[in-house]
Amino acid sequence: TVPYYDNMLIAEEPVDYQRIAMRTALERMRIAYPQRYLILYEFYFVENISVKEYAKKNGIAFQVMYRKLDRCRSILRKLSYEELKKLL
Repeated sequence: TVPYYDNMLIAEEPVDYQRIAMRTALERMRIAYPQRYLILYEFYFVENISVKEYAKKNGIAFQVMYRKLDRCRSILRKLSYEELKKLL
């Protein structure tokens, strides 16, 4: 059925499979890789600073922090693709 409001058609929003896959992948990462999840979460959602500043805050070299973030992103990417395949 199509919902109507005051004789106007309300278009249903298309399902955003990528967003669903990303959220599920983040949940899986939080459970399976808690330390790496925390690195990603702090960097992208809490701190909102550059990699150089984040490395300095954690007391490690820029290159080391960059590699850690890269590994975390690759795990998240792999999990996201797995979840996307399940949805499609």
